[in-house]
Formats: sequence, C-alpha cells, structure tokens
Amino acid sequence: IIKYTKLIRRQKKNITTVLVEPNTRLYSDEAYRSADKIFCLALGDMDDDIYFSNLFFPNSDKVSQGASIFNTKKDIDLNESDNVVICGCVTFAEMLKESLDKSLGKNSYEVVLRINCEGSEDTGIYAFHKVFKNQFNVIFGSLKDVGELKGSSEMEALWAYIKKNDLKFVP
Repeated sequence: IIKYTKLIRRQKKNITTVLVEPNTRLYSDEAYRSADKIFCLALGDMDDDIYFSNLFFPNSDKVSQGASIFNTKKDIDLNESDNVVICGCVTFAEMLKESLDKSLGKNSYEVVLRINCEGSEDTGIYAFHKVFKNQFNVIFGSLKDVGELKGSSEMEALWAYIKKNDLKFVP
C-alpha cells in the first residue's frame, strides 16, 4: 500500500478522488478533506432505488469507520443509528459514470475502486464492473464483511466473479 500511496501522490493531478460516506462526522478526516467529490449516501443492493434507512454504529461510536446499513453486523447497537440516504449500486455507478464522462471525457479514464462498505462490497464491485466495463479492473480494500454478513456462498461467488472477469484485487 505504501508503494501505491507514493505513486498516487505523484500522480494527483491525473487522479480524481470520489468518496462515498454516509457519516458526515468523518468529513473532517484528511481523506475526505482532500477528496475531489464526496457523496453523502450509503450503497445498497444492486438495483435498489434511492431511499432512507438506518446507519448503525458499532459500540454506539458515531465516529467509527465501521458503521453499517446492515442490522446484523457484529457489535452494532440497534438503538443507535442515523437516518441516511441509500442508493442502489447500479444507480449510483450510472450517475457517477455520466458525471465523470462529462467532466473527464467519455471513456477517457480508468476506475480504481478502493472499497470498504461494511457489507455492500460485492454489489459495489458487480455494479461498477457492469457500468464501467473495461474502464474498471482494479479493486483495493477489504472484502471480509461480505462473508461475515452475507455468508460464505456470497463470498465465494464474489471471488469467482473477480477471477472470471480478470479483476485485480489488492487487499
């Protein structure tokens, strides 16, 4: 990761950073302050519409990086939540592609996905690959929440998809 971080910093003028974060309490962190775009929403299932739902906090910690829209996540407090906007992964990816095509030039860029959605990683990967096609081929992040929240069959399906579509995954 250090090697990639140095490379990214040297190429910042050629990189547009887009962050998705439903918890506005985290926006004072450096990653968010230096982002080009921040979308205040959570990514839901593939074909979800846009709707309101709960964002749950682990151990009632409202500045935790582990907040989740899944009420089955370990250590969350069901009585401690925020109401947030949830957007289907395909809908979000389509809107983002339209925006990036307008600002950067249609299909003139590559998408590198750094993902940690506390359980929506699989649908995010499927949606971004569906929408961005060959522009998307590198994934950074953690996928463990998929297995923990959705089960081993969903995790195995995700790994099979990554391999079948020749997507590069960097933990």
